[in-house]
Amino acid sequence: MSRRVLIALILCAGCGKFRENRECADFAQRVNAFISESKGKGSPNYANPAEVVRESRALAERYKKLDVDLSTLKIETAELRPPVESYRKLAAQAATALEGAAVALEKQDLELARTRRNDFDRAAKQEPALVKTINDLCAR
Repeated sequence: MSRRVLIALILCAGCGKFRENRECADFAQRVNAFISESKGKGSPNYANPAEVVRESRALAERYKKLDVDLSTLKIETAELRPPVESYRKLAAQAATALEGAAVALEKQDLELARTRRNDFDRAAKQEPALVKTINDLCAR
């Protein structure tokens, strides 16, 4: 094998790792922005349905924005693409559930509101495992 081919192979391998690192950093930046926006919001006063509706809608909007932000990422790393897509799906499910809970509360359908809140909780419980998977991939 010629020296030029060997150098080209080494450089290509380095390019792949550089791309993966950039994709990981871009993903982390989007998720950290979402977390920063959500910090300090606290829990709504559940005795005040109007406040719960307002907070549910605000969080739903933040999840929708996260989904859109993640959709703009150009993830080319084959191993990273599936968990990022799963995170987008989680964000969309969370947004839908929260918006559904807000609508149900406005209609004073407490049973449906509880069901939609449980839908949100199920989606949110997936997040730590996804974050761990992505962190593990990005730490290599």
